[in-house]
Amino acid sequence: MIETKDQLFNFIYRMVLQREISEEIFQETWFRVFKNINRYDSSRPFNVWLFRIGRNLSLNHLKKIKNREKK
Repeated sequence: MIETKDQLFNFIYRMVLQREISEEIFQETWFRVFKNINRYDSSRPFNVWLFRIGRNLSLNHLKKIKNREKK
């Protein structure tokens, strides 16, 4: 069975399609998890919260790229 960290990295990679960027987003995701652990609602699954952070960071990255291309 693939561990959560591998699932998270693969999830991010499928969104951004660049290994180096995926690694940066993966690290930033864990940084934000530890920074904001006090905001985690333990009545909800941890993986949902974790993947939501990774998703949002990935989407932010993709928006930055799209905005750069417009200019």
